[in-house]
This record gives sequence, structure tokens and C-alpha cells, in this order.
Amino acid sequence: MPAANSIRQLKAGQTPPAGARMVGTYKNAAGYLRRRWQTGPRQYVEAYEHRHVAKPGPGQQVDHQDRNKTNNSRSNLTNLSASRHATVGNLRRRLASR
Repeated sequence: MPAANSIRQLKAGQTPPAGARMVGTYKNAAGYLRRRWQTGPRQYVEAYEHRHVAKPGPGQQVDHQDRNKTNNSRSNLTNLSASRHATVGNLRRRLASR
């Protein structure tokens, strides 16, 4: 029986290891794009594309200004504290329901 793949999530602020080869991007069930790098035979690391592009600091979250989860251009992404991100999201939902 072949060995299983090993897929590790990169932590906030981590970059892929030196020599890692990007093997693809896919959309997860929530609609966010994920990047995957191969680090060895059947070994991979993954990260959300918007976090890889925006490079948020510790405790920060990334906000998509246009609310499009696949638009990960730097000009569309803003780093916010968790409480500010929640406030912005609540305001957007209220405005959208009018």
C-alpha cells in the first residue's frame, strides 16, 4: 500500500521552505484560493493565497475590499485586526441587506 501524502498548513508569517516548488492553486469549499508547494516526495505545504500576498502581521486578518474571495491583488487586500475585520464585515452585510 503506498504511503499517504503529507500536507502541512503554513502558519501566519511563514514562507514556503527554500527549494519548494509551487505545484498549484485550488479553490477550497469556502471559496478561497489555496496555494500548494511540494517540499519532497509526497510532502506538501499549503497557504491561503490572500495571506501569502498580503503578509499580515501577528493577530491580523486579511480583508477583501471588494468581497470577492478570489481577487487577491495587493490593491484589493487590507490587513485588519480581528475586531476591525468583524466590524467591517457586519457593516457590509447591513448595507447589502438594504
